[in-house]
Amino acid sequence: MNKAINCMFIILAFVMCISCGSYNTATMYADADTISIDGATRCDSLLFSDFFKAPKVVLLETKPECVVQNIRSLEIYKEDIYILDDRANKLYVFDGNGKFKRTISSPGRGHGEYMKLADFSIDRTKEIIYLLDEATDEILKFRLDDYKFLSSIKAVQNGYLTYCMQEIGGKIYLNRSSVLEKEKYELREIDERNGKQVGKFLKSDDYNHGWNFPLSLEHSNFYSKNSQSPKYIGLFSNLIMNVTADGVSAAYIVDSRKFVNKDEVLMMQRIAEGKLEKIDFSGIYSQKRIHQISRFIESPSKVFFQYLEGDERNYLVYDKASGKTKTSSLFMNDYVSDKNMIPMDFCYSDERGVVALLKPCFMPHFIKYIIDGGKMRTHLDNYSRLIKLNKDSNPVLFFHEYK
Repeated sequence: MNKAINCMFIILAFVMCISCGSYNTATMYADADTISIDGATRCDSLLFSDFFKAPKVVLLETKPECVVQNIRSLEIYKEDIYILDDRANKLYVFDGNGKFKRTISSPGRGHGEYMKLADFSIDRTKEIIYLLDEATDEILKFRLDDYKFLSSIKAVQNGYLTYCMQEIGGKIYLNRSSVLEKEKYELREIDERNGKQVGKFLKSDDYNHGWNFPLSLEHSNFYSKNSQSPKYIGLFSNLIMNVTADGVSAAYIVDSRKFVNKDEVLMMQRIAEGKLEKIDFSGIYSQKRIHQISRFIESPSKVFFQYLEGDERNYLVYDKASGKTKTSSLFMNDYVSDKNMIPMDFCYSDERGVVALLKPCFMPHFIKYIIDGGKMRTHLDNYSRLIKLNKDSNPVLFFHEYK
């Protein structure tokens, strides 16, 4: 009974403040499902083979001009693989077999160049790719058939910092962090013609426990970016939001008594005093508080995501039909090995399936424990090339279709 009352209170409070847009907030929670962490079945491990088919394995070509250090955003369009590496500050294009094709644009101050890439989004109808320059709040537009630079959009900053973007149905949404503005919102919509803000969504006080700090994560806060209903998740929010051409609405409520609360988040911000280097997560780590829902994937029948409990990574699978939930500290890609303890995060999904990633930072461990340890399954796709990986190899992508 108390849980139902608490959920209803969250719904009523959030409906009143979700947006300053013109659409009907009364329908915001009409289709939102509640995903319970506390009521989940705790498992020793979750297995890829229970949810996905055996993978197509793509080894990204390793050359001096395409050394991938970190995959912040990944998209697939007409079988080409687009990878934004925020550490190398480059947007790479590989073909469907992993062969390097080119980069799009380059760092600089010239026509069609950028200072610091933060995110990108693809308009599959118009065949245009949008690149977000975090340093200037400028969005660069390129044609996808020949990568010709078309134009740029200078988003009006007004003290905001932006590092995530989503184009959907002719609308451009940007995350909206500011330590200066009194009334803060998570998202803004800008007019593509002049860069001016035409909408603001998700009041930080209510959506994200007051958090609106310019802290960029190693991945975008937008998920399922090529679908008709991409998702947005704030760092301390338990609300997974739909972001569509019609506006912003709630998709899922993640429920747990262990979720970080507003007082704890506000205390972090007070201690930080507006300085990024002073942010201290030790309090919520020591109290094992749940936060940072990420790596969201939605299949026709399931929802998958990661979350942190304290500083420990956890995985969740939610069955839409039954409403049942499973959690574990390990989501094992057992197609690689039944002894595979190497994390392989989801970095992309579409209507066919997901892409799991072997990160560069885990490459030495993968080589030592899986390859040199003789634990890799010999019938795995591209096995003969996988066993030749070295510590300097580019990331490996595992394309799994849904079962």
